[in-house]
Amino acid sequence: MLVVVLIGIMVGISTPIFRRTFGHLQLDNTSHNLAKLMRYAQQRAVVERQAHRHRFDSEERTYWLEIEKAKEDPLLTSKGFVPIKGRFGKRYLIPRGVVVAFKEEGATAVTFYPDGQADKVTLYISDRKANSYTLTTARRIGYVKVVEGRQE
Repeated sequence: MLVVVLIGIMVGISTPIFRRTFGHLQLDNTSHNLAKLMRYAQQRAVVERQAHRHRFDSEERTYWLEIEKAKEDPLLTSKGFVPIKGRFGKRYLIPRGVVVAFKEEGATAVTFYPDGQADKVTLYISDRKANSYTLTTARRIGYVKVVEGRQE
């Protein structure tokens, strides 16, 4: 009986710690996954000599990659882009409790160009506990940078 009581106490103590750790892990994982996918888009744009776009849908809480295509393509979405094929073209879900927001009002995508440049954007990735990461892209070199905390 004593063992059951000790196990109950240990579970009661560790549950709040696990929740905090798991929430921060989701935030950290989401921010780094976004950066990796953006870096991949930048590299593919240069190699394939076609613009790639990292799109966000805030209502569905998803993000994915698109590639610029010819106007006659039946899968054409806005501004001549279609989702890329393969695992990098799938829609990735942003976990509950994690918020991704552009600093630039109305922005929903980051485009990476064949010359290595990218749209200059700032993304804030945060959780409910005010932990956050800032993800930025540099226009000229298409560099993607992740910094812990909110950088203005």
